[in-house]
Amino acid sequence: MNQTSLQDQRGSPVPPCRPLTANQGSYVQNFSQAMCRAGLSFNEDIIADGAIHRFPTGKKDNKDGWYVFYGMAGAFGDWSRDLHEKWSLKEEILPSPEKEKLHIQIEKSKRIAEEERQSKHEKAALTALEKWNSFSEQGHSPSQKHGCPVIFPVFKNTDTKPTDFNDLHVLEGLSVVKEQLKQVLQSIEWPEPTPLNAIKNELSPVVSLPPALIPEPYQDWLIDIAERMQCPLDYVAV
Repeated sequence: MNQTSLQDQRGSPVPPCRPLTANQGSYVQNFSQAMCRAGLSFNEDIIADGAIHRFPTGKKDNKDGWYVFYGMAGAFGDWSRDLHEKWSLKEEILPSPEKEKLHIQIEKSKRIAEEERQSKHEKAALTALEKWNSFSEQGHSPSQKHGCPVIFPVFKNTDTKPTDFNDLHVLEGLSVVKEQLKQVLQSIEWPEPTPLNAIKNELSPVVSLPPALIPEPYQDWLIDIAERMQCPLDYVAV
């Protein structure tokens, strides 16, 4: 594939991957090319130390790109595109003594990739919580502004770090979701509905739809329906 024609998932062109020098080794080159094929352009040396390395992937300075490389296996991704992939050498090209080492590196790559994914989710949740608290401290939380209740799910077991009602549905079932929502909704004191007459008095008058604005083939037909149904021509035309 011609690298200059690569595009990421957002349709933006991806710069050509940086040429690898000979002393970096063929495994590093394979890993770098896998990143390039996924639309990640990284123009620095790949470091095979088993640590997370982050780098910017767009015009902003946000370091959404990341990789971890052990020498024969690794993982990489771009959180701005929800991209996370694992990579490893093909087992058949390795001598037997190296295969066990490869398996160990693959397992480490899986673990690090999962830790990075969980870390990103926790960071996003913390950011959302900080924004919510900020709104609340200023007295401008969305719930206060619109007079709406806020309902949070309650979990029996939080070992898997569930966060929302989708997780509650999966872990404990739809009946539990319904019961938790029901308990909160029953405790709400709903205001009396505004009388329709009051609403009408507040609304500005609206000019009726002139029949001449309806396409001629439909005029007689729609006028007849409006008269039979005793409703405004506007409703029938829509």
